[in-house]
Amino acid sequence: MRKYFEHDNVNESLKYIGASKRKPGKKIAYIVVATALTLSAFFVGKTCFSKTEIRTETVEIVPNGYVDTGSEEFLNNYVDMRRVVDFTASENGLQLYMSDGSGYYWEK
Repeated sequence: MRKYFEHDNVNESLKYIGASKRKPGKKIAYIVVATALTLSAFFVGKTCFSKTEIRTETVEIVPNGYVDTGSEEFLNNYVDMRRVVDFTASENGLQLYMSDGSGYYWEK
């Protein structure tokens, strides 16, 4: 049998290659601590928060400054800029051309 080290002591050989003999108690302690932490995290998460209730009702939220573009007030008082297809601007004003052929002119 071939010898890799000059001495026969196993602990000295393990020190030489950078390893050490592990004690079985450390491995068991690691498993016990890891299991205890995992189980405690599970039970804390399960018992700490109350059960949530799922609602299925519709709530309408209207932010400040919201303009309903389908309302009669909007159609009578505002220009729907989504319908503008062309414009011409001059020093004196602005001419907007709408998709239905109508137009608006604003003077400066």
